[in-house]
Amino acid sequence: NDMENNEKLLQQLKEALVAIKKLKGDLNAEREKSFEPIAIIGMAMRFPGDITNGKRYWEVLETGFDAITDIPNNRFNAKELYTENPDESGKITLKQGGFLNDIDKFDGSFFDISYTELENLDPQQRLGLEVTYEALENAGLDVKKLVDSDTSVFAGITNIDYQSKSFRTGDFTSINHYSYSGQALCANSGRISYLLGLQGPSVTIDTACSSSLVATDMAVKSLRNNDSSLSIVTACNLILDPELTIYFSHLNALSKNSRCKSFSNEGNGFVRSEGCATIILKRLSDAQRDGDNVLAIIKGTAVNQDGKSNGFTAPSVSAQKKLLITALKNARLNPSQIDYIEAHGTGTKIGDPIEMDAISAVFKSGRSKENPLLIGSVKTNFGHTEAVAGLAGLIKVILALENKKIPKNLHFETPNELIDWQNLPFKVPTTNTNWDNAEKNAGVSGFGVTGTNAHVILSNPPLVEREKPALRNDFYALPLSAKSEESLKGLVNRYIDFLKVSTNSLEEICAMAALKRTHWE
Repeated sequence: NDMENNEKLLQQLKEALVAIKKLKGDLNAEREKSFEPIAIIGMAMRFPGDITNGKRYWEVLETGFDAITDIPNNRFNAKELYTENPDESGKITLKQGGFLNDIDKFDGSFFDISYTELENLDPQQRLGLEVTYEALENAGLDVKKLVDSDTSVFAGITNIDYQSKSFRTGDFTSINHYSYSGQALCANSGRISYLLGLQGPSVTIDTACSSSLVATDMAVKSLRNNDSSLSIVTACNLILDPELTIYFSHLNALSKNSRCKSFSNEGNGFVRSEGCATIILKRLSDAQRDGDNVLAIIKGTAVNQDGKSNGFTAPSVSAQKKLLITALKNARLNPSQIDYIEAHGTGTKIGDPIEMDAISAVFKSGRSKENPLLIGSVKTNFGHTEAVAGLAGLIKVILALENKKIPKNLHFETPNELIDWQNLPFKVPTTNTNWDNAEKNAGVSGFGVTGTNAHVILSNPPLVEREKPALRNDFYALPLSAKSEESLKGLVNRYIDFLKVSTNSLEEICAMAALKRTHWE
């Protein structure tokens, strides 16, 4: 009996060990999900300098193009409002900024929006819809197949200029049943979900200048938590009224010569700019399964708050340091593995040294002057796009990864004297720098004026060997469709321009048009 009991006990112990091993395996698998890399499979954008696609964006970066221009007359009368005295009431201290073209042009019929509703629709909503649709096309996704899916939308936005022009005019008779939905910030995410028929989480985020990176962090968590299988991150910023510019002028936060001079001794503030951008995210394992074109990988993200700093709008070195450490931990990377930081870098004499102090505390160890950490900011090209600034920097890094080159930083003549450059193995590149190592990692920072900070770590996508189809010698069908004759003509012209410069085979282009685009009547 004792022998039988011992054998039973031994068998139970073996079964318990097997169960424990399985539970450990399941637990490890769940833990791994919280670190799963997230693939960026599509993007679209509008930035100053006539940037409407990645090709033009890279041209601006590679050539060092300065996209700052005079404030357009259709925004407000900048000459009438200008003053050199920041203490003068109701005035602005700059005449220039970064601005988009054709923000009044939108094909409402394409999105089945009536003219009456369109009149009440904030141009930021209109532009967000347009750019999001382009990003989905760039990802090779048929929007008709996304209906009723768990696709999530996270939209970053902060400006409400259009409300003062349309909703909050003081004329109560102008308010109609489209007034609120046309201008509420929450509608920037909700309208995209509604018009595309998406049923995943839909959230609008306003953390000022960190909004789009906080939105990215939320999208990554949504995918890792299986709340959604596809995620849209979008942000928009338009400057339609002078009020915020007057406010920042009185804060003495704006550059007197309308240029962001990041980390430069000549830095004297930032310049306000417009922009809109969307990226499409998917779990890397799903993207590889579906054969998606992976532009870059998000390895880690982090969001925190300054807490009790020297003032409500004052940045905190300790908070920024904790942010970077958390992002690295989430990405499972050491500080020495980061090659480049796309900094917040607004170009303020005090703010830049605080950011550099935090970067130094985390990234200084283990580096040398011969192998420095490179630091730059796209704000030197086209200004501070505010709620979109994080995505502007993130897309810059995607293009740098693709082109294996870190683009030059503009307006960096004399290094900021409040930064200890002699003892820091850091460098602000003033020429285009090769970036051809096998594994490339970069961080992107965004800091909100009310203290919410965000950081995203990107890497180059894994190398995938794709078997190219055997080329044929007969005819190819290039199917082009649109919702109207006029739109079709525009699409044809864009394809003509694309075919002149594309390095893809005609067969690949036709296959993409047939299988990876939405077809219309």
